[in-house]
Amino acid sequence: MFCGKCGTENEEGAKFCKSCGNPLEKVESGINTEKAKQTAANVISKVKGLPKKVLIGGAAAIVALIVIICIVSNANNTINLNKYLKIEEEGSNGYGTINATVDWKAIETKYGDKIKLKGSDKKELSELGGYFGITAADLLEECISIKVDKDEKLSNGDKVAYTWEIDEDFDKNFDCKIKYKNGTYKVSKLKKAGKIDMFADLEVEFSGISPNGEVEIESGKFSSSDFKCDKTSGLKNGDVVKVSLINTDDEYYMEKYGNAPKATSKKYKVSGLEEYVSSYSQLDDKLAKKLEKIANDKVNEYITERSMLIENLEDCGHIIHIVDEGNELYYVYKGDRTTESKTVYLPVCIKNVKKDQKGKFSYDEENISIIEKHGLFSAYLLYDDDLKFYRDCIGEVGKNENIEAAGYFERYAYCDVTKTMAEMSDNDKEYFKEAAKNDLDDYFMNDASGEHFRNAVSEPEYIGDYLRYKNKADGKSGNKNWYGVVYKVSYNYEGVQGTTYIPIEFDLIRKYPDGEWDYDEVHERGRIKVYLYHYIVGYNDTALLYKEMFEDIIGCKVEISDAVKELVK
Repeated sequence: MFCGKCGTENEEGAKFCKSCGNPLEKVESGINTEKAKQTAANVISKVKGLPKKVLIGGAAAIVALIVIICIVSNANNTINLNKYLKIEEEGSNGYGTINATVDWKAIETKYGDKIKLKGSDKKELSELGGYFGITAADLLEECISIKVDKDEKLSNGDKVAYTWEIDEDFDKNFDCKIKYKNGTYKVSKLKKAGKIDMFADLEVEFSGISPNGEVEIESGKFSSSDFKCDKTSGLKNGDVVKVSLINTDDEYYMEKYGNAPKATSKKYKVSGLEEYVSSYSQLDDKLAKKLEKIANDKVNEYITERSMLIENLEDCGHIIHIVDEGNELYYVYKGDRTTESKTVYLPVCIKNVKKDQKGKFSYDEENISIIEKHGLFSAYLLYDDDLKFYRDCIGEVGKNENIEAAGYFERYAYCDVTKTMAEMSDNDKEYFKEAAKNDLDDYFMNDASGEHFRNAVSEPEYIGDYLRYKNKADGKSGNKNWYGVVYKVSYNYEGVQGTTYIPIEFDLIRKYPDGEWDYDEVHERGRIKVYLYHYIVGYNDTALLYKEMFEDIIGCKVEISDAVKELVK
């Protein structure tokens, strides 16, 4: 091993020159460049003193020696980029990546002083480089890069081509030599792709009250943002929700976690939610007796505080009404209020009776009250109409899955409104025909609005009937219908003669299980001006009657008897 400074030969493996003490650096091919240069000079000097014949004969050998020395010298100053190329593999087989880089630190360590700039670049670096800490090696790194044709989704055995990219002005700017060669790299170090259970430590918790429960997802090992649930609210016990991975591409998880998911979704059964009581049978005997006593005490307290005289107080039964967010349990009492000679109803409402999964019951203890109707005077606060109470508190009459009733109010809870005229017998129709006739007689003979026509109208003539039915009415519950009976009346008032067709309409007709018919209201339709400021009910234009009563009706099924249809012909 020769010293690069003084050329002294040292023992192989020595770290410092035995002559000058300079740190030793291994010279490739065992040739010291500086010593080779010196040897060449010595050879040239000796050649000059040789005879011409010897000189001519040995010229070729001398020239060859000089060329070799120059080649060795240049080779030691040329940077072989391929020696400093680093290609690293990451990931699993089939999802691997490679990263091609150059070890610039090693290049700078070995060639730092030999990397120089030319011309104005050299001067500018000399002026500014020291101030900013920039070296020629730093600038060299900006001019050279390595590019691969594929760097992802790799498998063992794949061949990746790499290409060196050199700045086109390299030779103009740098006073150093480089060499490089494009090539290929064979992938071989990727590990076998594994599977991971993304749902292993996933916590799916249900909270709230059925059927308005909610779900919350928490993951310890993975990000909760990786998961989604097909239904997050409006849940009840027994429902099944599906939790899925947001991204179903294996590559995403391979890059993020190093493994592919075993499954992309998992189902969970909803449980643990409290439930609103929907049937009286769900209450245990202890709670049922407790609630009955609470309701009874509330009624007696109410009567006592108001010094009411109510006789024959009795329990009418109970109603459970399921509302959007909870339930309402009514215990209804009725009695005779002697001061007014009428029957009054005292509904006690207990809200949000619920049970948890362990069978423990609860209710709103601070929200128990007697339900009163709106009125200006205390004498009218209690309901004296059972149907009005039912409609105000429960909703429209009609079969409803959200209601359970026992006792007197069963007749309202399980009685649907009439949907078709086929449900009505001839006797049923006769009942409403007579009721409509009585209403018309009251209008013309007794009602103030018709007193002007008492002696100016003919006997009403029955024409026919119709039924309009609307499903899922705009009320709290139930359906709606309008049953109409059409009568014809002739009039002669103040010399004005004519004929009016009067639809008399009954709202919400229904038949109870005991055969009794009922309805909400009855009223006359239409209005005709007959003289100055005097009007009479009905239509004298049958086409207008037909249009307003049947054609302009939206969202209803309409049945019309043949006799009424004949009016417009």
